[in-house]
Amino acid sequence: MEYNLRHAAARMMVLLGMLLPAQEAFSQDESLFTSDWRDPATGDWLMGFRPEGVVYDCRVWDYRTKVPEGDGWALLLESGGETLQVKVGREEDGRRSIAVDGRPATVCEKLSGRVMPDYPTADGRGLTDNGYRMDSVTVCGWYVNRPAKLQGKGQTFEVTYTDVLTAKERRVTAPLDSLGRFRVTFPVLNTQEVFLDWRRIAVHTVVEPGETYFLLCDFGSGRRLFMGRDSRLPNELLAHEASFRSPLYQDPREQKMSLEELMALGDKVLAQREALLDSLTGCHPTLSERYRAYFRGNVLMDNARNIGQARFFSPDFRLPRTVSDHLAERYWSRMPQPYTVHAQAFASFVRDFLDDRMEYCGLRASVRPDELVCEGFIRASEEKRQLMEAYGVAFRGLEAALAKEADEALRDSLVHRFRREQAEALAYLDVLMDDEEAGAVVRRELMRSALASRCTLLDTLGCTGALRDICLTNFFHAYLDNNRHSLPQELLTSVEELIGMESARDLLHAEQAHYVALEESPVPDAESLKSADVVAGLTDGGEILDRLLAPYRGKPVLIDVWGTWCGPCKEALSHSQELYEALAPYGVVCLYLANNSPVESWRNVIREYRLTGSHCAHYNLPPEQQAAVESVLGVRSYPTYRLADRTGRVLDVPADPRRLAELLESVKGIAGQE
Repeated sequence: MEYNLRHAAARMMVLLGMLLPAQEAFSQDESLFTSDWRDPATGDWLMGFRPEGVVYDCRVWDYRTKVPEGDGWALLLESGGETLQVKVGREEDGRRSIAVDGRPATVCEKLSGRVMPDYPTADGRGLTDNGYRMDSVTVCGWYVNRPAKLQGKGQTFEVTYTDVLTAKERRVTAPLDSLGRFRVTFPVLNTQEVFLDWRRIAVHTVVEPGETYFLLCDFGSGRRLFMGRDSRLPNELLAHEASFRSPLYQDPREQKMSLEELMALGDKVLAQREALLDSLTGCHPTLSERYRAYFRGNVLMDNARNIGQARFFSPDFRLPRTVSDHLAERYWSRMPQPYTVHAQAFASFVRDFLDDRMEYCGLRASVRPDELVCEGFIRASEEKRQLMEAYGVAFRGLEAALAKEADEALRDSLVHRFRREQAEALAYLDVLMDDEEAGAVVRRELMRSALASRCTLLDTLGCTGALRDICLTNFFHAYLDNNRHSLPQELLTSVEELIGMESARDLLHAEQAHYVALEESPVPDAESLKSADVVAGLTDGGEILDRLLAPYRGKPVLIDVWGTWCGPCKEALSHSQELYEALAPYGVVCLYLANNSPVESWRNVIREYRLTGSHCAHYNLPPEQQAAVESVLGVRSYPTYRLADRTGRVLDVPADPRRLAELLESVKGIAGQE
């Protein structure tokens, strides 16, 4: 009888465990459901328990049933229609047995700190290098115990990283669900440096192609852990941050330091950080080889970037030759691979170093329109061809005379005389520069010259095949991005001949196809593209601007001075649809004035960002008229924005669409004048 009563009581407890609300069931063993456990053999985070769910296999599993079993628990979990049976034993001395789906139990260690402790064994593997074949990475995770500001609707998780093929920052986002969970997949070229949700958690880590990582951030305890098939390096970087604020990251002029002294400081920083790594690995001897390689590469590339950037603090924006040579020998030849591991510093250093080095090697691209006429690249009459031949002879004579003459006054006299004698030829060259067809030829030949110079420089410096491919892809991408126009066929052929990396060629072909499609499509609402004939013959900037504003009397006008060559201008234009929606209630007209922008590139940008409609007006004025208007508007940089009221008067008020709230206040002020 006594046995039967005990048996019945036990069965009742099981039933109650299945039926009780979660909060009451947890009271059986509350400590389990706020704990994380790792496999002591591998050191990996195996499972995490929270009142709202369980983290396992890079997923959050919901509880279906929670049944006390002896001193432990029998759990039935569910995720995406899949179920999982988990048996958790009693905790003894910070250990519990955990068995999943009937497999042999693992005796796990309870994690007590905010980050993963040292891994139990050494790991001599190097960073994964997949040969720069495009792949993807998934980062999923859970924000636990979120503060109130992270619990509203519309919250997102953000990943940013530098694409070494374009030298641009990429940004991908994923929504946070009601419980603070997220999942985002993004393309990577190789093992990649990434920045995770920098505004909130500022995690700087490294991910490897084809992997999935689960990130737990517990805002209550401050704990941060990575789970995944190979999450060791991200966990080590959480425990021992490799990033640092370098003393090189400042204006050397403020430190009364020459660039040569900055170079020497860089060597000192390398030695100091190596000593720090020795100390760190002495205290934590199982730190992986991947961590050590990343630590060393991080300081090397950070130094390279900061010294390269220092050229902008020089009066002529060039590094001294000794510093440039030091960068070539100490940094360029030792950049860690894969180059994507330190992508942000790599992209900055490569751009600055190659630009600076081109000057020292005398490899600046140049073309002479007079020679293009003589060689038949630019169509011209026989009379003009002979004019250009005579000009070329005179120009070479001037160069020779200037090389021999040291007196500045006599040099000026030679130049003035040349200009006087070649007035007809110079006038014709000015006409050529305004001709769309001739301008396209000049740009094409300038590109070919620049490409030849870039190839010569890379050959001179010496580089791996991957580095050469990346540098040349940067070059072609910059042409496409700056010009917003497809590559001429001969340059497209060069892509195939010069670049061996398939992912790089695929990128450039996709960009080429994008611009070809733009060029073949009509401009919607083409009436938004205005003719400069309306201001023909005018030279005064005020009169020109007044004529351009006249059709819009009675409406506020946002003036945008931009250029197809201007990166910040195009970035701002990419958000124009949001701007138009915000300005629509106030009847604002957007007047776009393009600076030094080839017609086809100008049209392509307008097509690409859909900058047309009754609220848009675009002008691509002749250079002299554009300069006159910019002088009246006080343009000092691009883009420049001004706001005109309903009478056409340009106001001194905030007008930058990138600070939309301020612009709207200015527009509302105009509306309030009625």
